[in-house]
Amino acid sequence: MEETLTQSQEWPIAATKLTKVYKNGLLAVSNNTFGVKAGETLGLLGPNGAGKSTTFSMLAMEQSMTSGNVRLMGQELQSVDLIKEGSKLGMCPQYNAIWEQLTVRENL
Repeated sequence: MEETLTQSQEWPIAATKLTKVYKNGLLAVSNNTFGVKAGETLGLLGPNGAGKSTTFSMLAMEQSMTSGNVRLMGQELQSVDLIKEGSKLGMCPQYNAIWEQLTVRENL
């Protein structure tokens, strides 16, 4: 499955062995592999502390990943031009991220 996720254009979002270990040694995300096909929506379910928010924070480049590979629209995560490509992706976090001065579209 890993080879399919990283090489196929069918998977605009593909994560392989995504891992996050904090400086204090806490393992927050461990070898998470998943893909999102074009037109699909991804949601993560799990108990508090399962790594859901950390996973999305890494995909949104708010936090660095310790190891693994993430490809967005066929590009390595670190190579994505957010100005050019960012409007093609959206994230609805668990908190109210809509700032009063932005429209919903601008916020996404």
